[in-house]
Amino acid sequence: PFLTAVVPQAYIGKQSNIPSMWFEIVNYPTNLAEKYKDQLPIDYIAEKNELQDKITAIENIPLETRTAIQNTNLASYKSQMTALETRGALHLGKLGEDANPAEAIFEICINEDWGCDIDEDKIDIDSLYELGKTCEKEDMGVSLQISQVTPARTVIGTILSHINGLCYDDAKTGKLKFKLIRNDYDETKLLTLTTTNCASCEFSRLDWSETASSVTASFTDAADNYETSTVPYNDLANVKITKTNTDKQIDAGYFTTSANAKTYAQNELLTAGYPLAAASIKANRQAHDLSIGDPFILKWQPYGVTKTIMRVTDIDYAGLEDGTISIEAIEDVFSFDKTVY
Repeated sequence: PFLTAVVPQAYIGKQSNIPSMWFEIVNYPTNLAEKYKDQLPIDYIAEKNELQDKITAIENIPLETRTAIQNTNLASYKSQMTALETRGALHLGKLGEDANPAEAIFEICINEDWGCDIDEDKIDIDSLYELGKTCEKEDMGVSLQISQVTPARTVIGTILSHINGLCYDDAKTGKLKFKLIRNDYDETKLLTLTTTNCASCEFSRLDWSETASSVTASFTDAADNYETSTVPYNDLANVKITKTNTDKQIDAGYFTTSANAKTYAQNELLTAGYPLAAASIKANRQAHDLSIGDPFILKWQPYGVTKTIMRVTDIDYAGLEDGTISIEAIEDVFSFDKTVY
């Protein structure tokens, strides 16, 4: 559904290149905020009530019978409540001197003058809304300049790479759907693929020699007059295992703070610093609910895999007469410690 964004010059967030005669040029899209202005306070109340229910449930347990985990969770929930009340309801739109990534993506898709002018009915706007809420909670804004004819897919893909997200055509709705890759799933509710519901599985793992021990992100540093700065992130465990230092360079130019650039580098190193497993699976229709980015559990005794959590990177649902679903997957970076052989 992507077209090419043809623009004389467009800015999202704060202008990152300072011209010889400086004047501030900013564009903070707010179309999502306007669309959900009535829903944002409702979501805030719901989130607050959910946290309060968790706090109350643990506080109702007599202190002498509480477990250490329950006390730890209670402290965490109270900390989250304090942060929530301090933050207040979300607003989307502007994030400091940057734009919310969801607002930026939405503007690129629908803008009639320099964007793709895509019909809103072709976009899963609710998924963008959820993405935007998470980015605001994480204070992860972007600033970018589009100064030449650029494929919208490239710009949106770069934004999603910065925030560890993805987009795909949802086979269920036919809409363009957006999703963040986060450690936010309940393992007990994941689908399990085994020899009982799969016809085949090709399983492999990278070698440690194919990994990196550090990632260096270059970003547009707002604190240094929008000059390019770098921030490294290191994995000392990888150095000890591989006996070498291998650095991977990434472009975090849409970020304007070292904190966000460091988060990008950290996420990238989760993938680059460990020899991830990959799998090509032929499953039956029990896998019909999986989509790109979804986690699932793989148990495959022929390879000695008792349990490993994977994520879908590509999926082919085939036709109505073919009951085989083809899945390409990679090991989930948030669940290394849960893999069992």
